[in-house]
Amino acid sequence: MKRFALLGALAALSIGAASADVVTLEEHSTNDTPVIDLSTIINQWGTPSDTTSAFVIGGTGTDGIAGLNILNDLGFTITSLEVYAYGDIVTNNSTFKYNCGVNNFFDTCSPKSSISLASGTTVPMDQPLEWDYFGLTTHTGIGNGTEFRLVDSVDGTLGSNTTLFYKIGVTGGPAVPEPSNLFPAAAGLLVIALIVGWKRKPQVDSSSN
Repeated sequence: MKRFALLGALAALSIGAASADVVTLEEHSTNDTPVIDLSTIINQWGTPSDTTSAFVIGGTGTDGIAGLNILNDLGFTITSLEVYAYGDIVTNNSTFKYNCGVNNFFDTCSPKSSISLASGTTVPMDQPLEWDYFGLTTHTGIGNGTEFRLVDSVDGTLGSNTTLFYKIGVTGGPAVPEPSNLFPAAAGLLVIALIVGWKRKPQVDSSSN
């Protein structure tokens, strides 16, 4: 399977009153605007906006994300989704925690339980934080042409000195054909097979009788 990387702007973040700043990234279905085509941000680290669905490739990092509306225009169904982040964690509290949640496209994700990092931690680019979304037992992934949204449901770090850069990796496969299209396709193949078989049928030599 092919893995693609793309910028991920992933959250609506605000100052938390708990003992830790928490980022809980969730996937949702959405019809919100503005929408960003996945193909235009693929394989690039960047800085999500903390006020709208937008991002700057490169940039200076962010302490908060307003939520990103993404259109899967890659030409295939996304069967798993991976979100990465690196940068400096300087929170309003003593620790930083991150975890995940699923809603519309995948069965589960990791880390489901919070992972804690101390404020003042620098996360390197080659060892980034990672959120994984996977499982298609009761879900179907993100189909080509489907809009989806990544959002932080806890609102944990806005207003802090945290500066993180994000990107996303996806794994995908061919789009599943609609059931209504399966019968015509099978019938067409059967007709071709019959024609080929008829043309190859040996002719009887009448001179041998």
